[in-house]
Amino acid sequence: MNPIQIINLLNVPRIGPHRVKKILTHLNQDQNPFEASIKDLRAIKGIDAKAAEQIRSYRDLDFGTRELAHAQKQGISVVTYWDDDYPLLLKKIYDTPVLLYIKGEPLKEKEDCVAIVGTRRFTPYGKSATQTIAKDLASRNISVVSGLARGIDTIAHKTAVQTGGRTLAVLRSSARLIRDYLMHCSL
Repeated sequence: MNPIQIINLLNVPRIGPHRVKKILTHLNQDQNPFEASIKDLRAIKGIDAKAAEQIRSYRDLDFGTRELAHAQKQGISVVTYWDDDYPLLLKKIYDTPVLLYIKGEPLKEKEDCVAIVGTRRFTPYGKSATQTIAKDLASRNISVVSGLARGIDTIAHKTAVQTGGRTLAVLRSSARLIRDYLMHCSL
């Protein structure tokens, strides 16, 4: 699938990842969703008249091109849900993202990893337990995956890095916010 069209669709008001997936799965692979008729868009389950009209009236078709070029200039690659290198396990969760912005080394196909997530307001015990778990995982070459949020997530990432391990941050938000964050990420 064309990442530029996906980025543009995500930029349309009221069209989120779930609707993007429905639109692109329903249309022919070579069909541009911005050129589809309102009737064809309305035929897609979950696309009402207002959403179809917003897609048809979207005019900033260069937005996706600019976003993709900016990401590439920053060393960020973009992987779509339909690409072969999209992580298989991520496809199995509810409401999977349709785009992944990747900076650094992506998750390998057969890489062992464990997700550590938790509260932003942690207890001393929570901090200690997270450090112990992350350190143990990193020392066994098991990658730590988390959301990079304040609190337990940050402790897990920092501990893995300090131990010489590998860490992956998974951020879920708008394409522009993720791109801006990755440009300034110090992990």
